[in-house]
Amino acid sequence: MGQTSHRMSGKKKLPPKVHEKGGRYYYVHQNKWRGLSRVDAGTRELHRRLAILEDLPPNTIAGIFAAYADDGMRELKPPTQKQYDYYLNGILDHTFGHLLPSEVQPMHVAQYLEKRKKEGAAVSGNRERACLSSVFEFAMRRGWANSNPCRGVRRNREKPSKVMIESDDLSASMDRAPDHFARVLQFAYMTGARQTDLINMPVSAITGAGIEYTESKTSKQVCIAWTPTLRKLVREIVKARDDIISRPYTNPYKKPREATAHDRLLTGRYGQPLTAWGITSNMRRLGVSWSFRAIRPKAQTDAGERNVLGHVGQMRERYTRRRKLVPVR
Repeated sequence: MGQTSHRMSGKKKLPPKVHEKGGRYYYVHQNKWRGLSRVDAGTRELHRRLAILEDLPPNTIAGIFAAYADDGMRELKPPTQKQYDYYLNGILDHTFGHLLPSEVQPMHVAQYLEKRKKEGAAVSGNRERACLSSVFEFAMRRGWANSNPCRGVRRNREKPSKVMIESDDLSASMDRAPDHFARVLQFAYMTGARQTDLINMPVSAITGAGIEYTESKTSKQVCIAWTPTLRKLVREIVKARDDIISRPYTNPYKKPREATAHDRLLTGRYGQPLTAWGITSNMRRLGVSWSFRAIRPKAQTDAGERNVLGHVGQMRERYTRRRKLVPVR
């Protein structure tokens, strides 16, 4: 990658005239020091303050990252915004942040993908490439870049998941799980909803026709028709939710306080809204060899001809055919 490659692999550089001192960034010009931001606030805040100070378009990739995070991500779904923010300020800025847009070539993007593959993060590398490509498209619209170096760069190969949960293992996990999380597992299995949609599912999603909500990923309206088992489960969920919210907060590790009222259907142990961290921690305690997201293809596979995911054609077959894969325990 030549000289640019050396710069990309070296220590992250600060923008011109920016110095670090006492845990803060300063803009130094003609021996005058002007405060910008705290170091622990991250590079995004640094470049935002720098852009305000100079009143000029960003001239580095890190500066464009900051502008994209402020303006370019507004049309993205909240989960994607959160993920892209992590890619920009936690991964990509260390490699590309100090460069000028014109210095990043397709060769560099391809070599970045190869590097991520060797690190065992081939799939993550693909997601980071997609984020970087979105940034360059944003920069081109603003007149800050002439081309998108991510175009035409082949992504790392992704192998379809080979995880298939055995029914006995899923049932045993539900039996071992705490009551509140057992209901989450059961609801995920019966509806096939994505994790983000489960977390954001409001009580108002319960209607006479079934569970109705808007998918976060596709913005499609979904209606999971009632079955006797699903109706019984939802009644249990609502009753447990209302009971715990109506009682004082009883976490033994925290001071007693009133439970916070909210409109989420699924809750944690103490009545707070279900979170991604809560799902992860409960899955870790269960000690299973499969991830929470594996419940979704299991739901469609076991549903047979009943389409619980809303997919059609090839995408539906992608989930259904996993009945042929090697089961995990």
